[in-house]
Amino acid sequence: MAQHIFAYHAVEDGFELSATTVPLRRWREHCRVLSDLGWRAVRVDEMIQGADDGTFCITVDDAYASLLDVVATCECHGWRGTVFVPTGYVGKVASWDVGAWRTHRHLNWEELREVAAAGWEIGVHGHTHTALTDKPIAAARQELQCARSAMEQELGIVATSLAYPFGAASKTLAEMAQAIGFRRAVTMEPSQVEEWHSPLLLPRWPVYRMDTAAHLLARLCGAPWLKQLERARLRTIQRFSQGTRVRMSGKMNIISDAAEQTYVE
Repeated sequence: MAQHIFAYHAVEDGFELSATTVPLRRWREHCRVLSDLGWRAVRVDEMIQGADDGTFCITVDDAYASLLDVVATCECHGWRGTVFVPTGYVGKVASWDVGAWRTHRHLNWEELREVAAAGWEIGVHGHTHTALTDKPIAAARQELQCARSAMEQELGIVATSLAYPFGAASKTLAEMAQAIGFRRAVTMEPSQVEEWHSPLLLPRWPVYRMDTAAHLLARLCGAPWLKQLERARLRTIQRFSQGTRVRMSGKMNIISDAAEQTYVE
């Protein structure tokens, strides 16, 4: 049996060129339709890999201010999810996103405490939002340890879930993440979660601004043609996000274990 993890980013109305910003009204439609059909959203750390229990995972990367609307909508349906936080940008404007038409503010620590109090899991999305595959393994380890330390100091929690920045991951990174205490980590490989997936390399379905509730249902129902379509869409989005990634890393992605790398956001 398969499980499903959906990956959101900013959720807000208004003019926006970014494909990963989902309009608030569309997000609410996603929730209403899936809830009416009996689906229930859970956190990544609550997911039972291989279960077929009518649940799926909602994840939100970057912890933008619009997350508060996401949390409020989920509360109306009795849902909760996981937010992945780039700890070095907490309370700041997302200056790292060079492709954004407008700037987004990241939640501050007090707002993140409110999100945690609402039952959401707080996970790590790096500290500087740089692709870990662009770093030597020692620097990648330091990046994740710094983020976990910041969360423990500010929120009093020990994060056990990780979203690789830009979805860039490898087996070497997964082994390192597990060694320092992460139990689950998600990529941006567009697929359902199967029993054989490593818990440190879990795939997610990216959700884009044009996706309707029907698109989400097709993924939940396992439409066989979806993987190729989603991979094609992901590669298109990648071309527009490379500017941000190069700015953050100072170079293009070159890693020694490139053959192991999963799909990149």
